[in-house]
Amino acid sequence: MRVKCDDPRCKSIHCFSIRDWEVDALYFTLRKNGDPSYIAVRKVIDKLKADICSSNIDLYLFLGNISNYPQNFTIVGLWKPKKHEKSEQRTLFEL
Repeated sequence: MRVKCDDPRCKSIHCFSIRDWEVDALYFTLRKNGDPSYIAVRKVIDKLKADICSSNIDLYLFLGNISNYPQNFTIVGLWKPKKHEKSEQRTLFEL
């Protein structure tokens, strides 16, 4: 996944691999059901794009790293709650 910061000082595009178990489970289910590897990968990417780019989803990424490479981060989880109509800040218990 490639993302751009909303901080105007950051001019970089950041690249993260996704290690979310749901993504892995979808890929392996597709392979188990007979899809060749390249088709399974395309279906997973299409599903992620549909979920992540949806206008009614508020995407949150859980980042983590490996002790041998503390400067490199990966996406270890995706949280995709539906967006609320309210524009004000929500409390933790409203999520």
